[in-house]
Amino acid sequence: QPFYLSCELNKERDVVWRKDGKIVSDKPGKFALGIIGLQRAITIMDADDNDGGEYTVTVADTDLSCKGTVKVVEMIKDWLVKPIRDQHVKPKGTATFSCDVVKDTPNIKWYKGEEEIPHEPNDKTEIVKDGPHIYLKIKNCTPDDVGEYAVEVEGRRYTAKLTLGEREVQLLKPLEDVTVYEKETANFDTEISEEDIPGEWKLKGEVLRPSPTCEIKAEGGKRFLTLHKVKLDQAGEVLYQALNAVTAAILTVKEIELDFAVPLKDVTVPEKRQARFECVLTREANVIWSKGTDIIKVGDKFDIIVDGKKHILVINDSQFDDEGEYTAEVEGKKTTARLFVEGIRLKFITPLKDQTVKEGETAYFDFELSHENMPVTWYKNDKKLHNSRTVRISAEGKNHKLEISEVTLDDISEIKAVVKDLHSQAALKVLEADPYFTVKLQDYTTIEKDDVILECELSKDVPVKWYKDGEELVASKRLSIKTDGKRRILKIKKASDDDKGNYVCDCGTDKTNCELKVEPRMINIERPLYGVEVFIGETARFEIEISEPDVPAVWKLKGEILTASPDCEMIQDGKKHILILHNCKLDMTGEVSFQAANAKSAANLKVKERPLLFITPLSDVKVFEKDEAKFECEVSREPKTFRWLKGTQEIPGDDKFEIKSEGTRHALIIKSVAFEDEAKYMFEAEDKRTSAKLIIEGIRLKFITPLKDVTAKERESAEFTVELSHDNIPVIWYKNDKRLHTSKVVSMKDDGKFHTLTFKDLSIDDTSQIRVEAMDKSSEAKLTVLEGDPYFTGKLQDYTAVEKDEVILQCEISKATAPVKWFKDGQEISPSKN
Repeated sequence: QPFYLSCELNKERDVVWRKDGKIVSDKPGKFALGIIGLQRAITIMDADDNDGGEYTVTVADTDLSCKGTVKVVEMIKDWLVKPIRDQHVKPKGTATFSCDVVKDTPNIKWYKGEEEIPHEPNDKTEIVKDGPHIYLKIKNCTPDDVGEYAVEVEGRRYTAKLTLGEREVQLLKPLEDVTVYEKETANFDTEISEEDIPGEWKLKGEVLRPSPTCEIKAEGGKRFLTLHKVKLDQAGEVLYQALNAVTAAILTVKEIELDFAVPLKDVTVPEKRQARFECVLTREANVIWSKGTDIIKVGDKFDIIVDGKKHILVINDSQFDDEGEYTAEVEGKKTTARLFVEGIRLKFITPLKDQTVKEGETAYFDFELSHENMPVTWYKNDKKLHNSRTVRISAEGKNHKLEISEVTLDDISEIKAVVKDLHSQAALKVLEADPYFTVKLQDYTTIEKDDVILECELSKDVPVKWYKDGEELVASKRLSIKTDGKRRILKIKKASDDDKGNYVCDCGTDKTNCELKVEPRMINIERPLYGVEVFIGETARFEIEISEPDVPAVWKLKGEILTASPDCEMIQDGKKHILILHNCKLDMTGEVSFQAANAKSAANLKVKERPLLFITPLSDVKVFEKDEAKFECEVSREPKTFRWLKGTQEIPGDDKFEIKSEGTRHALIIKSVAFEDEAKYMFEAEDKRTSAKLIIEGIRLKFITPLKDVTAKERESAEFTVELSHDNIPVIWYKNDKRLHTSKVVSMKDDGKFHTLTFKDLSIDDTSQIRVEAMDKSSEAKLTVLEGDPYFTGKLQDYTAVEKDEVILQCEISKATAPVKWFKDGQEISPSKN
């Protein structure tokens, strides 16, 4: 296979390629040196072991170099150069299977079916190896030798069949070699003497079956094989075999020459649209895209798409700068096309010009574009401008205009007009001028007794004079004249009808004037009183607003004039008047009225009883039997009447039930609860109720008297007793964790709170740990059995025998070493022959 090495320089320079220190130059069919822009490349064709090594590229006349190591790996796809073939022989004949391996290897085995054939020759088989040629001979063939044979090379098996028969086939026309290009059709044909024998086709040792790409036909003795869309890896031996007749030919598949099946075409797109160049190769390969001498890389601007043999270059957001020649190159082949961008080639016909004006004047900026109706953005010192009182932006066709009126020294700036990616700029210069009014006096209408403030502003801080109806004004108690920077202020306190007229402010080089009107004063209710509802003890607040400040007022409640006190607060805040009544009572319900000069307003005060609410209602209570239960709740105020109920029955306070009341908090305590106390409990306050349940979760069981250790002798009895805190509780007894049941030697007794376990006729084996369980409680003790006097554990049994029979009487004693005596009818028996 070929391989490709490349590097990229930052400047145009000659380079020298070396392999293992030796200079490499162009060699047709082997080495191809390439230059693509600043990229330097070398292509090595038909790589073999000799092409492995260290490759170095050095910039001519410098020490600058880079290197890389290449390793060529041999990939053996098929170990057999000449495949194994089926054999057909006559009975007692010799069948010879032969094949050629690609290279010598010791790992070769022959098989018949799954049984390995020995390497040593014998009367039946012989394995021969002659360099790459290997053979298997089957001698004196019989029906038992018929079957499938295989040669295994490096773990890969290749099979062939042995058939036996007297019949033979003659080959009339052998196969001929065929050479095609990949993806073309290859046709093979042969002819045999026997029409009824179908035979078998193989490609590179593999049996061929009919498929969309493999067509097998027979016409009399003629046999045809057609392979469609041939691939490179199908190159190899094509074999046809019919019994003993075998013919083979070589299928050669050539790689399609790499070229551009569809070359690039010129592309024309509108500005800012996406442009696409497409080309199609004769076969799949890597394409290098370039614009002029610059290699194109994938990024925001360019996308490169590969779809099999089709290669696409996408140019995003096409601009006029993107116009030019674009090239696709692959292994020395090139195709080139041009990109044309259509759109507006905008330019300034008449650019902006610098402007110089005096303070207070208007500055004009204008320019002409090459196209009409183009959106333009104006900037003043890089700050975007908008239409305002002093700024006016206009456009008419290709002409655009900016007007800045009443300019000041602060307007000295750089003016810029931006349209698309173009801009034009000019300087605005402002010369200092005579003082003038930048903010002029405005006509003013006021109400009698109101304060009047007349203001104006100058371009410079210079002295001014104020006039009324032609007469100069001077400061007085009612009239104040102030200066605040460039601002000039005239203030008239509590204006009267005499103050109306024409007022002028004069700075010597400019004047500004206004008319002052004074209208008669009327007190109006701007926000009236509104009715208020409160609960006993709460605070009521009344608020009214009139049109004039500092007007004395009178408040009344139910016709009675109110005066300030701890419970009555009257506040005046400019035009706003506030009445606050603290700690309201029921008898204060009635009309509240307000009067200030001619202004009057009234509203109702309603004082209500506070409703009774449960702030904390009752909650269900869960306790164990005999514990104390407590129900608690809290109401919003002290109730006039209240009571506790169990179900529908009222609960009196006694030894069982304790009733507590502390202000708004109420509690019911039930002492030593029993299961019969489970019920729904209710607290009733006036007409309000809250309820909850008492739930008894069970008994709080405990051992009053736990188990105690017991020690007894063999054959005696042992008794364990416990006392519980409750009657009639079932218990379970255990001996060494094994549950006990009543038996001949074990008895259990329950008597109210007392529970007893008794063991009778104890033995040494009864020594153990005794445990009793009641509900989730348990108690343990140890039973110790001491050794006692010997006794009979197995007693004699009455026996009836037949005369002259042998009689055996036996018993068992608790101690094996204990001496015994035998007696018959009171007489001691001694051993004898009988």
